Amino acid sequence: CHAAAAAASPPFAETMLAGTRGALVAAATRGAATAARTPPRLGAASGYPLDYAFARRERAADMAQPRRFYRATGAVRKRDFYEVLGVKRDASTSEIKKAYFQLAKKYHPDTNQDDEAAKKQFQEAAEAYEVLSDDEKRPLYDNFGHAGLDGGGGGGGNPFGQGFGGGGFHAQGQSMEDIFEQLFTGRARGPRRGQDLQYRLQLSFLEAVHGCEKKINFQYQKRGPDGRPEVVSRETGVDIPAGVDTGMTLQVPGQGADGDPGMPRGNLMVELRVAEDKYFKRDPRRSEDIHVEIPVTISQAVLGATVDLLSLDGMVELKIPAGSQPASRLVMRNKGAQRVNGPASSRGNLYVHLKLEVPRNITDRQRELMEEFAQEEGETKKTWTQTMVDSLKSFISTSGDSKKKEAAA
Repeated sequence: CHAAAAAASPPFAETMLAGTRGALVAAATRGAATAARTPPRLGAASGYPLDYAFARRERAADMAQPRRFYRATGAVRKRDFYEVLGVKRDASTSEIKKAYFQLAKKYHPDTNQDDEAAKKQFQEAAEAYEVLSDDEKRPLYDNFGHAGLDGGGGGGGNPFGQGFGGGGFHAQGQSMEDIFEQLFTGRARGPRRGQDLQYRLQLSFLEAVHGCEKKINFQYQKRGPDGRPEVVSRETGVDIPAGVDTGMTLQVPGQGADGDPGMPRGNLMVELRVAEDKYFKRDPRRSEDIHVEIPVTISQAVLGATVDLLSLDGMVELKIPAGSQPASRLVMRNKGAQRVNGPASSRGNLYVHLKLEVPRNITDRQRELMEEFAQEEGETKKTWTQTMVDSLKSFISTSGDSKKKEAAA
């Protein structure tokens, strides 16, 4: 009946041939699994176990048929899994693990964003490893190729569960810890909650100091119903507390990757990057303390003045004391940034650095006044110098008289 079917309809014959091969595999599998616990059922004529006798008859029928070759149409030929991993067909389990780990690290989407070729190679490597590392799937693949895997082998797992990237791409499935655990301990993971995803968020200085709410869009990769990777896009809101700084990480619960069936999502870990400001500068040791620099004129430094100052709270008045020196620093307490997770009243200080500006061009009147000031300054210096000389002479004279008295005694 097989020969007749093959002659009448090649596709049907191919189906029957595949069914015969499936019977051989099933027979061998059942025989291996039950031989240790049940006695074989013997055939009436051959004396062989019934399953084995059936397999021999089917194999003999196949050999009696003329060889037919069919060319696949409508589907892209999948690459050989050994070729994908770059290993020999007799490669050991450890060699397969090592080859897979290197390829997964090289082509992972987090390190090859917007590179479709790398994404495809990453998926191929994951699918190849899932089959060749499985003690049941590998023999089927070795004997029957992709057709022996009931629809194409592995599910294309993804080895890295998290990674940075502003608006970035993240993979769900296996984290780096999972890879090391499976490759070097051989323990398969059970149902788990979703992976934590990481997102890098850029903030302006004022957004970080005052706090804000940001909407972010991100993508990550998960395993679809057919076992193949699919990209998930999502938008969520993030509340930024006042006073945050570069390097801080916020946790958004339940906004990570999807978990295994029945398991919750992971968390979204938002790493903050705060842009530098041209006017406000953070203290490198105490981020709640803020520094600013303002220009002052010679007259303001000498005579003192009240000037307008831009602070974190807007424009305020600052009193410059008379006689302020170049590079003097004034302190406005509790006018800095808020301390993260502290009460609203818990703030740092605002440090104001005075930068003395010397005019390049002056009027005739200003020159005249400066010359008068210089003369007065010269007289003051002369008087001070004369005072110092007189004091020195008095000291020398007193010291000499003391020595003469000691000598006479």
